[in-house]
Amino acid sequence: MKKILSLFLALGMIISSVGYAAELPDEHPASPKSLIESVGSHMSTFGVYGDFTSEKLYRETLISIVEKHPELFTEVMKTLLSSTDKYGAYFTPDEAKSMLEDLSDSITGIGVSVSSVDGNIIIGQVLPDTPAERAGLKVGDRIISANGTSLLGMDLDTATSHIKGPVGTTVNLVVNRDMAGDISFSIVREIITTEPVSSKILDEKIGYIQIISFTTNTNLYVASALGDFRRAGINDIIIDVRNNGGGYYNEAIAIADLFLPNKAIISSEDHRVNILDKTYTAKGDDPNYNTVILMNEYSASASEVLSAALSENNAATLIGVNSYGKGTVQTMIGLANGGMMKYTTAFYLTPTGKNIEGVGLKPDISVENTMEDVDLSQFTALKYKHTYSVGMSDPEIKNAKEMLKFLGVYHGEVDEYFDENLKIVLTAIQKSSDYIEPNGVLNPVTQIEILDILCNTKIEKDNQMDAAIKFLTEK
Repeated sequence: MKKILSLFLALGMIISSVGYAAELPDEHPASPKSLIESVGSHMSTFGVYGDFTSEKLYRETLISIVEKHPELFTEVMKTLLSSTDKYGAYFTPDEAKSMLEDLSDSITGIGVSVSSVDGNIIIGQVLPDTPAERAGLKVGDRIISANGTSLLGMDLDTATSHIKGPVGTTVNLVVNRDMAGDISFSIVREIITTEPVSSKILDEKIGYIQIISFTTNTNLYVASALGDFRRAGINDIIIDVRNNGGGYYNEAIAIADLFLPNKAIISSEDHRVNILDKTYTAKGDDPNYNTVILMNEYSASASEVLSAALSENNAATLIGVNSYGKGTVQTMIGLANGGMMKYTTAFYLTPTGKNIEGVGLKPDISVENTMEDVDLSQFTALKYKHTYSVGMSDPEIKNAKEMLKFLGVYHGEVDEYFDENLKIVLTAIQKSSDYIEPNGVLNPVTQIEILDILCNTKIEKDNQMDAAIKFLTEK
């Protein structure tokens, strides 16, 4: 009798299981997502302990997993913040510290600004007199890895945290550069004290302001530059926000205020909760500037706030190419573990009420920079007659060094002496060739290879700057 009862109970469970499983489509394998949703639906609807919603079940499951496997906490938090918000992010305590340093005028790193383009970490700026400049990193380099960790497909904030680090430590980077292939750099990190603004007076009596980043007190640097221009009697201004990925929203508002008449609308915030909506208006005097803003496809966020504010108030002409199109405001909140969360809390609108998210700003004058051949006349021609090695001296060695320096692969003294640095560079070039023995000497075949690389290298011609100068001088 017990055996019959046991068989009956087992049969009952099998039939019940088959009955529920039959509700799932069997023509295609179920995805993990559909399986989880199905389990949650069944448990909340038919389970005897089902006095809960599927959402509560998922939340309790997630919390239980993290409690049992604390090593998954960071991954869970990053997924939680980024799953529904493309700008959302979780920062570990170390990442939070690094990220906040980025928004100050003193950071620990190598001296580059980077952006994420299609999953690639691209160098947008190399700051002067920094480890990056001395090592030979160049704008446009694609950073492949840092200390052996691949950065491909990594979010920008996490990738940046791998590049930066404590003062005196070394980061080994592998970058990909057009024509030169993959190049390795070993760079010692330093405290990088930078000014977020670079300014000068051009020969055409035009004031030039490059805003490198919208960090703390950027507006004070811009105000100082404008003061210098006024004292020099200059009213024609070029503001360059190319390759500027943004920063503090309030800094863009403060800078726009320097160029707009009193009560002009600068920008507004569109929140989910209407009571939080806010409009920013200019509070200063009525300035008298003829202004051009240079922008490109990497001008984003605060750069676009400033550009839209001046453009739509007829206070500036936009020259370049369509901007990136980041029209959202993020809020950062400190967490109890020392980490931080960043999530989107508002859309910012242009003075005329436009939301540029995913659209960007269209320039008033569209101008693209072009790539041109290297002017070989600036170099003394190589003779292709002799072979040189470490310890030798000859004008031909200096000629080769000048070419390699221009290409950004040689960073030693440009003189007639064949040093170890030159041997390393020549060996790398020879290894990238299919027909040259990698022996590190400067022989005729390697000299021909150097010339071939120069002939195939393109340099960027700044047509956008030329157009800005022409526009202001003719106006």
